[in-house]
Amino acid sequence: MAKLVGLAGVLVFTLALVRGLNAGQCFVGEIFGTEDDVAGTCTKTCPEASGNTGRAGCDRLSNCRHHMEGWTRGFVRCDICKCDCYKNCQSGEKCRFASGNTVSRTYVEPDLNSGSCTKTCSTVPKQFDKFGCKEIKNCRMRQQGWLRGFVHCGICQCDCVLPTIDPLDLAPGRHPGQCYGDSSATTPPGGPTTTPLPEQPTRRPCGGVEGGDCGLFGLQDNDGSGFCNTENKRKCVAIPTSSKFTTDGINTLNVMSYNIFERRFAISHDGQVERTCRIPKMIAEKFNTVDVVVFQEVFMGGCWPDINMRELLNFYGFPYTTETIDGSGDFLQVENGGVFIASRWPIVESKAHVYAAFDSFTADRLSKKGVMYAQIRKTFNGASKSFHIFGTHMQAEKGASTDRARVAQAREMNTFRGSLRIPSSEPVIYAGDFNVDKIHERTHANDVMGALDATVPAVSGALTGTLDTNKNELARLGKSSDDPSVQWLDYVVYNNKHQVPRSVSMVAHDVKADQSFKVCWCEGCILKSNDYLYPGSSCSNVKGIRDLSDHFPVTAKFVF
Repeated sequence: MAKLVGLAGVLVFTLALVRGLNAGQCFVGEIFGTEDDVAGTCTKTCPEASGNTGRAGCDRLSNCRHHMEGWTRGFVRCDICKCDCYKNCQSGEKCRFASGNTVSRTYVEPDLNSGSCTKTCSTVPKQFDKFGCKEIKNCRMRQQGWLRGFVHCGICQCDCVLPTIDPLDLAPGRHPGQCYGDSSATTPPGGPTTTPLPEQPTRRPCGGVEGGDCGLFGLQDNDGSGFCNTENKRKCVAIPTSSKFTTDGINTLNVMSYNIFERRFAISHDGQVERTCRIPKMIAEKFNTVDVVVFQEVFMGGCWPDINMRELLNFYGFPYTTETIDGSGDFLQVENGGVFIASRWPIVESKAHVYAAFDSFTADRLSKKGVMYAQIRKTFNGASKSFHIFGTHMQAEKGASTDRARVAQAREMNTFRGSLRIPSSEPVIYAGDFNVDKIHERTHANDVMGALDATVPAVSGALTGTLDTNKNELARLGKSSDDPSVQWLDYVVYNNKHQVPRSVSMVAHDVKADQSFKVCWCEGCILKSNDYLYPGSSCSNVKGIRDLSDHFPVTAKFVF
């Protein structure tokens, strides 16, 4: 099945103010009318001293602009009770500008271009934008990425330091000079090593559109109302689940492959945000024995920049992820590879390879399709075992030239595996969207698996395909006239030159949301909008859907 790859469109949030409760109360802000940010004075209406933290402690702001700038830069509140920054509106009424902080520290605009990003840990500081992991070259780049909600790449990410300001003003961290961005980074260097519970991911929808609801994204409003008005924002939080992960021991590994169909908005609007926000929770609830997930077509990062799929996966029990395939490519390969691996167990090594083989006359020419490798170390009852996972998304479309490209890519992946010198006594598992239909293209499927030295497990379960236009509305979206209605394109297989499982079976799952949700539906609307469109705002066509992707996820349980 042919799929267009998005060429543009980084989802950028407009920072607005958080909707609060009522006048004079401690809350997280509300704004009415158009005001002079500088003229307003900050007062406190609660007994505790108000203050914003500039990461070096609680400071005081001299006017509401300082308060707003501090707030949008991520400053946290110092006390239990934070009150309102008041000023006069054009209407003559007092309006609540933002949360609490009656302060005096003069704000000095730093020269962000001159500040250098330094590392105080073992890895080069990088941040993840919608095109992959980028090295941070100056503090302006760090600040812009942070305000837009980019997450950190790698295990340990450190602070962007300017010589003239507090080192932590521009980079979120728990302690000066400390690594952050992972579960081990919540204490100062040399401090306790216990891993805390993951923070509950949050995002703030609406602002500048006709409205939205946390429930639209499978999230919940933290004050219980679930409602959001134009130009105000509610804090949306991930919904906890009571489902608990279970495992059978170190000799068992459950692997999922899931193509989540997250193309860029420049190509189509088909519920990318609403769907991908729901997927991590769905996996946690319905697949509580899965150890590893190989994702494909995650071109934008999933959900929103300030609550992306990696944060949600961490919250729901998958704290370890690789980077998305990106790497080097020629000037035409403007899109990342869309593949990353998430694990419940530590990823001790990861590496990516971008395919040299592809069909130059297809949309795949524009993407860095390849293979992502992760060595996963599973520990149970004091014993440990290594598993080697290779995730991929192969050449799309049908035809002799694309068939040749897929076989060549399979050879590249197998050669890449060989270059890693993995012991033959340890298992190697390939997972992903291979774009070859084992039902209707049996010979070609055998060629691809032969190039991989791979064995396809027997299929169990009720479903006979991983892409079924009879059962999945999203699958009908991209169906070509010559495509069969049911195809098996997604696989979790094993390399037969390494440890062979004692038992394994492969199952496709028809997963849907429990309830229908609304999405802006603009099928194949090239360049209509590079940004997200709320249902009911500037979107002319709204659909209610339950499917979370055009592909069904596939799982395989390996027992070694």
